[in-house]
Amino acid sequence: MSGAPPSQQEILRSAGQSSVSTFLSSLVFNGFLGLLFFSSFCVVRKHVPSIYMPKTYLVPERFRTVSKSGLELLKSCISWSEEECIQKAGYDAFAMIYYLRTLWRYFGYSIIVAIVTLFPLHITGGQNLKGLSILTLANIRADQTRRLWAHLTVSWIFSIGCVVTIFKLLKKAAYLRHSFMLSEQQRTSVSGYSLLIRDIPKNLRDPAKLQALFDRVQPGCVHAVMVLKKSRRLDHYAEAKRKGRDHLEKTLVRYLKDIVGAKRGHRKGSVTPDKHTMDYGDSLHQEMSAISETANMRAASEVGSVHSAQSAQPALGVILPLYSQQNAIEEAPGTLYPGISDKTLNNTEHCITIPDQGANVKNNVGRPTSKSFVFFGTEWDQISHDIKVLARYSRKLEEQRQRMIATRNGRVQGVAFIIFTDIFSPHVAALANIHSAPGVMADRYAGVSEKDIIWNNLDVPFYERSSKAIVATVITLAMTVAWASITTILSSIATLDKLIYYAPFLKFFNNFTPAVKGVIQGVVPTVAVKLVFLLVPIVMRALSRFAGYPLKTSIELRLLVFYYVFLVFNILLVITISGSVFTALRNLVEYPGRILNILATSIPTVSNFFVNYVMLLSISGPSSELLQLGNLIIKPLGKKYFAKTPRSIERRCKPEKFRPGTILSQHSFVATVGLTYCTIAPLVLVFVVLYFLLWRMAYGYQFQYVYNHLSDTGGQYLHVAARQLFVGIYLHQLVLLGLFILKEAFPQAIIIVCGMAFVGLCHHHASLYNPLMRAVPAKAVLKYEARMAQNNSSTGSLLSKDRDGGRQLSSPQVSETELWGGPRAAIVRMITAIKQYVTRLVKRKEPTGAVGRTERADTQNNSTSRISVDTLDDHGDVVSDSESDSGMISDSDENANLENSALLSPSPRRYAGPSDFVERLSPPSGRSAPLKVWIPGDQYGIAVELQREIEQAVGDGVVVVTEGATIDTKGRVLSQLRS
Repeated sequence: MSGAPPSQQEILRSAGQSSVSTFLSSLVFNGFLGLLFFSSFCVVRKHVPSIYMPKTYLVPERFRTVSKSGLELLKSCISWSEEECIQKAGYDAFAMIYYLRTLWRYFGYSIIVAIVTLFPLHITGGQNLKGLSILTLANIRADQTRRLWAHLTVSWIFSIGCVVTIFKLLKKAAYLRHSFMLSEQQRTSVSGYSLLIRDIPKNLRDPAKLQALFDRVQPGCVHAVMVLKKSRRLDHYAEAKRKGRDHLEKTLVRYLKDIVGAKRGHRKGSVTPDKHTMDYGDSLHQEMSAISETANMRAASEVGSVHSAQSAQPALGVILPLYSQQNAIEEAPGTLYPGISDKTLNNTEHCITIPDQGANVKNNVGRPTSKSFVFFGTEWDQISHDIKVLARYSRKLEEQRQRMIATRNGRVQGVAFIIFTDIFSPHVAALANIHSAPGVMADRYAGVSEKDIIWNNLDVPFYERSSKAIVATVITLAMTVAWASITTILSSIATLDKLIYYAPFLKFFNNFTPAVKGVIQGVVPTVAVKLVFLLVPIVMRALSRFAGYPLKTSIELRLLVFYYVFLVFNILLVITISGSVFTALRNLVEYPGRILNILATSIPTVSNFFVNYVMLLSISGPSSELLQLGNLIIKPLGKKYFAKTPRSIERRCKPEKFRPGTILSQHSFVATVGLTYCTIAPLVLVFVVLYFLLWRMAYGYQFQYVYNHLSDTGGQYLHVAARQLFVGIYLHQLVLLGLFILKEAFPQAIIIVCGMAFVGLCHHHASLYNPLMRAVPAKAVLKYEARMAQNNSSTGSLLSKDRDGGRQLSSPQVSETELWGGPRAAIVRMITAIKQYVTRLVKRKEPTGAVGRTERADTQNNSTSRISVDTLDDHGDVVSDSESDSGMISDSDENANLENSALLSPSPRRYAGPSDFVERLSPPSGRSAPLKVWIPGDQYGIAVELQREIEQAVGDGVVVVTEGATIDTKGRVLSQLRS
């Protein structure tokens, strides 16, 4: 060690200060990239509606969204109403938008506080730094510790505001969860009445025993019991039948294309009709007009008159509607023939009979053939062979299914569905202790949708599942730690000056222009971090499936937790620690006595990486989400080269499923970054605010027009994401505590420790919301049932409105603009608190002798018989008559009467779900519904002959349909996608 200790400027120079030119270059580049993506989206949006607007015509009518443009579209993306969002996209979609909106408001208020207080303090800190470092805590000199009191005050403001925001999100999550569990959707579906149980012991795998057991838990509420049976042979036959069906469809489409190609002399690929005019519409319209004109001429010469559908039915002819400009109507999205509506196609009043030309064409085209050894061997008819294969596996599947139904023992799984008569009983049974042995029948799920089940994971034994879960967790943690080395290398080049400082052979980068250096320094590291993390969610999902989780939503919830931990550890902690230590490494070795001063100066400089990182995610991220560049390239190519049948076209054109595990963990991580550096480098708050604003608008569009959601959870993702914000508060306070200690500001450090204790108490209190997410409260169910009994119909009203302005966490309001209930609710709560205080003072002045005790006992005994739900406050305590009559604590008189009537004369509990619940809750291989074979229709009637041939050979095992798809005269498959 030699020479004088390094100065602050030398430490910052070795840390690689981010210059203003570098920041501006990165800002301009990201802005240009975001503007390019957004402009491209605006251009191609209406031209490719199957990618950008599939929910306007490819979903059921009740979920469709009206196409908008201009300011109307922008307004709908910003202020999409809660009711419409839940109706069109679901509860989880609204929870995502609400989460982004709430954090945007919180960080918007925070940046105002930072601009007023922190920015002036940092700029005038006296350290005379340059670049972006002038806006960080590092610009405050060591002798200016009095300025740190402002940071302490702002830290408390930010922490309290974040705690309030977290509880607001938790309350909203509970509201959505209860609304979902009591919704019309749950009441009319089998999932609202079902309870999934795993790990059932062999001696209880009997429907009669399970019904007796759960009838003791909820007397008289068990509607049915389904114990699942397993058969690997059945699964094998079902899979072989499905593959045979797909292969047959490909063979039939190829045969129909050959017939059309023999007439036209060429063939083309498959086409999916879009929302608006199709590129091939005019040509097909001309062909249809020509066919109609030729048919009219032939009919006039041979028949002399037009035959209606009632007067003459052709044996092998084709009925086509007369089409002219006079009766032309506007093309409907998804119709089989462009320019001709379904109404026109179905109207046979003005139809003519065209003599069948398909027979002549068919005679000139042979059916597809195959050989046993590809190029040599026995040659057979491919269509007949595929039909025989389909018939054989269909017969074996049905025989095996009947055999399994007849067998009572030996094939029963340790899995069962309990169907109850009301939607409250499954949640009660899910929380009850069923078996005395640990882990036996403990894995229970209420309200399970059949679309959410991973059937292969249902019967994984408990110990095997536990072992796999341990292996998956160990691999996930090992991957998290191993990825830290990659993140450390990337953080070392967070600033180009730092890299050159420690690697002098890279000095040639100094010859580049400042703009190029700014792009390399501000964009390349953040893009590299983003790219190397793309593989992580895929691996984590595969590990969760390997661990035996039975539901897709369970996998997403697990991914939300583990991927968030991965991001916080590898990006936030590793870059903050490794970046500061790597920056100060040489100075620490040479001057170990100045370790505190060196670290206090170098830690704030790491924030420059996060400023660039959040900038990239906030500016180019939402526009990239809207553009969907990957889908724009892959989907058209896939439809052109791989989608040859109507079924494959449907699979590739259906709206994508939104998986919230990955993206919501990224939103929580950005919020954590903003909380961690909000006082150290408040510049990051600017881009955090921009991030949540733009992503809120982006998802406002995506949920309206693009994404279908996975099975709804009713706000469980929001609950997990809200609790993750506590991590951001802890990290913020820990980093600030370390800087206070490094700068020897010990009084501020002691106070920040008290703030950590306060946040810890709030975190513990937030755990009270966990039971509210598991089951709907009984009081809310009583109100719901009483209201339904009064209205004698399901009006979709979820929960009744409380007069206490939202004090009762389990009873959400009908119209809930803000969960705090507004100024009126605050006044009501204040008056209620005063009345409760006065009541307690009056009770203290009552006589304490034997007479007083007797009077109170008599009063309590007389009032016990008339205690109802409306005389219980939110904590379950009995409320006095004066308080109840005042209407401040209890519900309104109408709600009270409803509750009393529900208690005195409860409405009968009846199962209102679908009657085919056995079919719905059976594994796909055990369902009795016939398999659908979907082939396109043609103008020669050949598809009808093929349909008859398949149904005669296979029987009831399949249903052949030609509706919704056809082959045009150019050999293209036109598919009217089924919703």
